[in-house]
Amino acid sequence: MKETLNKEGLYQINRIYLAFGHSKSCLSHPYQRKFVAADMCFLKGVYKGQLGGVSTKDSNGKITILAVAFVPTEDGKEWIWFMGKVMVGFPT
Repeated sequence: MKETLNKEGLYQINRIYLAFGHSKSCLSHPYQRKFVAADMCFLKGVYKGQLGGVSTKDSNGKITILAVAFVPTEDGKEWIWFMGKVMVGFPT
């Protein structure tokens, strides 16, 4: 999580990463294909920014969410940060 002070002197979260512990077992299953899909979408309304997610299919063919992140923009720097966190959280 990265936070900064905004104009009113309050802390504001700029980036946050969440990984789900039960998802690690999906990638360690012997019949699991080592494939993940990653994408980001725009957030409109009160909360501006990008919502990113990484998912895979488990050994039963069901989609499993591995991690999600909130970042201010969708650019190369944010993708590198997000995928770096995923690589640390889900080593192969």
